[in-house]
Amino acid sequence: MIALIFAAASLVQLSAPRIDGVVERTMARLQLPSVSVAVALDGRLAYVRSYGAARPDARYEIGSISKEFTAVCVLLLQQDGKLQLDTPLATYLPDIPHGGEVSIRQLLTHTAGYPDYYATLSNPDLFQNATLDEIIARYSRAPLDFAPGTQWAYSNTGYAILTKLIEQLTRKSYGAFLDERLFYPLKLRGAIYEKRPLFGAATLYGYDRILLGRQEIAVTEGENWLNGAAGIAMTAEDLVRWDIALMDGKVLRPESWRELVSEQHLTSGVGTGYALGLNVTQINGLTFLSHEGEVQGFTSENAFLPEKRFAVAVLCNQENSAAPGLLAGAIAGTFGFFPRSPDLPAGSVPITPASAGESDPTAMQQVRALFAELRSNGLSANALTPAEAAIATPARLRHLSSALQSFGDPMIFEDLQTEKRAVFTITSVFVAFPRDRALSITIARAPNGKIADLLVEPR
Repeated sequence: MIALIFAAASLVQLSAPRIDGVVERTMARLQLPSVSVAVALDGRLAYVRSYGAARPDARYEIGSISKEFTAVCVLLLQQDGKLQLDTPLATYLPDIPHGGEVSIRQLLTHTAGYPDYYATLSNPDLFQNATLDEIIARYSRAPLDFAPGTQWAYSNTGYAILTKLIEQLTRKSYGAFLDERLFYPLKLRGAIYEKRPLFGAATLYGYDRILLGRQEIAVTEGENWLNGAAGIAMTAEDLVRWDIALMDGKVLRPESWRELVSEQHLTSGVGTGYALGLNVTQINGLTFLSHEGEVQGFTSENAFLPEKRFAVAVLCNQENSAAPGLLAGAIAGTFGFFPRSPDLPAGSVPITPASAGESDPTAMQQVRALFAELRSNGLSANALTPAEAAIATPARLRHLSSALQSFGDPMIFEDLQTEKRAVFTITSVFVAFPRDRALSITIARAPNGKIADLLVEPR
């Protein structure tokens, strides 16, 4: 054991300059305000560092990585005998629409069909205070997007319902249950659950650069919109300590751990690439368990390899940035666990399309045409939904047009992903320009063809 600890320490010492280098190059390339990184090797915390305007004990909002915690809470309740994953939701929450059709497992695996309330960043509902019951009632009463179990579509609404389920069965607030069963026993001293305005005051400021504009403090969501779907903040060290505790069996019984990390399948037998609150990917014969997070002002990535007892967490206080996921891959590549070089700025090459998305030639043609309009400053406000028009103002669009013209003619226009979320069709593309410059562009279109999200991110 002493030899293993020494070997891990030596490996980190040798790898630290490469980790520092890729983070610092990426921060400079993408103009990020701060990044925090933590790494576990051989099941032990091995590396913690913050870059930019943050200390190692800085707390970040982790966004949808919170779903890992919610999934574990549900599994703890199953261990306690208070629920069964394959039981209909109506058994425990009889008043929620479609509860007789949907199981707890389907909520956890994004196969229930409830429309996603956070399908677009511009949804004006998100910035108004609401109760959890109001949020659930508003977004669960619509028809399901598909028959439960037949499709996979990411849905924060399902995790809002799971938050309500946990509170109903424990007769405690979700935050109190987290504290009692996870944060305090595991000594995650920096971890807190959303409680505004304290939540915002206890974390770093989150920033946004709308349409390649200046960096500005992001406007945060209203009360209860983050809930168990995205409502936790913590340090990078806390997050890796969480990974270690899961891998060490300190949180769940073996049978619950297997459920947490096993890929779930549709009724057709097709794999979803998703377990319970975790993505599941096979790379170089290893099982990568991961989740990304994004809320207003923050992005994050958490990944771990149980077979190698390796984990990496990357937290950033910049909205609409792929940097945490790209950096996590580069850092894993430093130790030979991932086919991504740590010796270039992360994000300077295209990312692999997500398995859940499907290429759509029509959507790509629309994005190419929109790109041409944006460069020529020809995009009309009529092309945008009212909520997006309030964000993509004429002044911001003019600035974007000027910025795109300065990039020159694109050399690569690559389809990354097209997917459906709620009623929206979301297409992401990678665009490379001369002089090693690149962007990713994401367009969310409403059923009427209008743009509900227009996101342009340096890469």
